[in-house]
Amino acid sequence: MADLLGGVMLNRFWGNQAAAQADADASGWRNKAAKLETLLQRSEENLLFRRAEFDANDYVLKMALEALQAANPNSPLLDKGNRDLLRRRHMASALAAKGYQFDVATGKVNSKVR
Repeated sequence: MADLLGGVMLNRFWGNQAAAQADADASGWRNKAAKLETLLQRSEENLLFRRAEFDANDYVLKMALEALQAANPNSPLLDKGNRDLLRRRHMASALAAKGYQFDVATGKVNSKVR
């Protein structure tokens, strides 16, 4: 009988140890999930602000183009193709400084070179 009680007690001990470890593991994963949720919320908010900034820049560009049209209707900057090429060239330069290869013709990142 003592052996049986000892076995039951030993099983309870290891069962409690396993349960405690499972609780600790679950708690750890809940903490990681909460941190990821916070990071996702910050990223979504950052994207919202970037989009608002983009919209504001687009508005200012339209106003500047209207003013340029009135002052110099033959300016090459009034041609969207010319503006796109200038934009892509600048992007290629800025991305190259960060180690990326940007194709000016397609407007896509080819690879990270560094």
